[in-house]
Amino acid sequence: MKIRALVHTKKAVAVLLGAGLVGGGVAVRDSLGSDHQDTAITELNPQVDITDVWAFPGSSDDRIVLAMTLASPIVGSSTLTGQPANFDPNALYQLKVDNNQDGVEDLVFQFSFDQLANGSQTVDVIGPVAPRDVGAFGNGVRDAFSTATPAIRRGAVNSTLTANLAANGAAQAGTMQVFAGLRDDPFYIDLEQFFRIIPDRRPTQGPLSQIGGVIPPPPGTVAAAWRPKCTNGTPNAGQTQYDQTRGCAVDFLRGFNALAIVVELPETQVTQGRGNGQVGIWATVSQ
Repeated sequence: MKIRALVHTKKAVAVLLGAGLVGGGVAVRDSLGSDHQDTAITELNPQVDITDVWAFPGSSDDRIVLAMTLASPIVGSSTLTGQPANFDPNALYQLKVDNNQDGVEDLVFQFSFDQLANGSQTVDVIGPVAPRDVGAFGNGVRDAFSTATPAIRRGAVNSTLTANLAANGAAQAGTMQVFAGLRDDPFYIDLEQFFRIIPDRRPTQGPLSQIGGVIPPPPGTVAAAWRPKCTNGTPNAGQTQYDQTRGCAVDFLRGFNALAIVVELPETQVTQGRGNGQVGIWATVSQ
């Protein structure tokens, strides 16, 4: 489990954020930082690599947005390993909500995808609904779908879904919007400098392993040059991504995409009048 951030939304709804990678899932209490490519498994399977979990105010004061991003960095519509940037049809993606502060999910949103065909995918959405089983492998909601389960939303990836689908497939009005697809990665990090400071966090293989050169370089080779440093706040030659608002830091992920799953809905559907408006939010991917 990697803990992401503490976010306070409007109307004093405090949100503790966390993310679990493929089968992870523990109580969320603290908030630390973000992480990409945590393990060799996720490096080789970026579609299940949760990079960040987000919560922020929605389009009006009484609405909230919950989101997870995965598989960053993506160039256009392909990961850095050259794989198509699509959701894994064999995985169950979940956003989970604890609204009574006991560290156990009270509500889940479940997202599943069909096989990529002609560059397109379809997403099925269930929730928010109380799960029959809790924990990383709590797939009971999806397995037990019936007329008693809240409506599924179904639609094309990279489109905004606004209508519900009843169990019989009929469309009906809904208050939740869902998006699943590619979005510019909003996380700000100077990844090259991060690897300079903490070199053991750089992957040992794949494209990210070559950022800033290899430390130490393999025998008989010369490490690639680091990006020129700043001098008194002024970028040196070759520092093309200099951001005037961030001193000499570089927004490395600017221009890279991530797979995003985003939900906007009324805050009351998340808090349910419990927990004094404080909720815990985390995400899991199960295969």
